Amino acid sequence: MDTWTTQKGFPAVTVTRTGAASVLVSQRRFLLGAKDDTDDHEYTWWVPVTYAVAGGNFDSEAALGPKAWLEAGQESVEVLLGEVTTLDDLIIFNVQVNSMVKALADGS
Repeated sequence: MDTWTTQKGFPAVTVTRTGAASVLVSQRRFLLGAKDDTDDHEYTWWVPVTYAVAGGNFDSEAALGPKAWLEAGQESVEVLLGEVTTLDDLIIFNVQVNSMVKALADGS
């Protein structure tokens, strides 16, 4: 997991609903302050993807354990949400702030 200790900044993770039972989780670098335009490094991190359906148990091992991973070198991953059945179901990502990421949602 050296991506967390050897890179500047940290990941901003965006979750976009792609269907009733799937989301696209993507990452980009978040860096406060001036960016170095000469830096051509591809910043990606190992990021655990955790989620729980609203009304579920947010303290359970199942909710806290990663359901998927964004890997170093991987900008996005599609995650299938087994227990979500409709587009109206509310899903909470990064349960109990399991990972130190800047989390963004698509608003739907």
